[in-house]
Amino acid sequence: MAGPLSGDGTSTGPGPSFLRVLNSEFIKFRTLRSTLILLGSTIVVIVGIAALASWGIGQALQQSGADPRRAAAIAAQGDIAAAAPSAGISFAQLILGSLAVLIISSEFTTGMARSTFTAVPKRIPAFLAKLIVVVVSAFLVSA
Repeated sequence: MAGPLSGDGTSTGPGPSFLRVLNSEFIKFRTLRSTLILLGSTIVVIVGIAALASWGIGQALQQSGADPRRAAAIAAQGDIAAAAPSAGISFAQLILGSLAVLIISSEFTTGMARSTFTAVPKRIPAFLAKLIVVVVSAFLVSA
């Protein structure tokens, strides 16, 4: 049986710096397999829907070559071809939203939240680090 602890109960320092908290969140982000799956599926959705939209526009223009009324109707729709590259962004936002939820909730389901909040007693730096990691990764994937 252990005896009483020696010391006056004061803390040993100011705690981890924000860069260390950010680094730990980035390590947790990288090591989740579901993170890589969701980021990969985001890229596939963005590129796939853009390719599908471009293919559809090309097919519509090809079929309208013989019919001037149909060509005029397609031309009246505006810059539909300019919007094709960003056609998958709406679906990608849903996937990235689920990624953000996964980053927060996975820590609570595994019990890692206890060690995180023990190491970083102030919750704001931990949540800001999570926010920065998710926002930067979402920007890099969707840019």
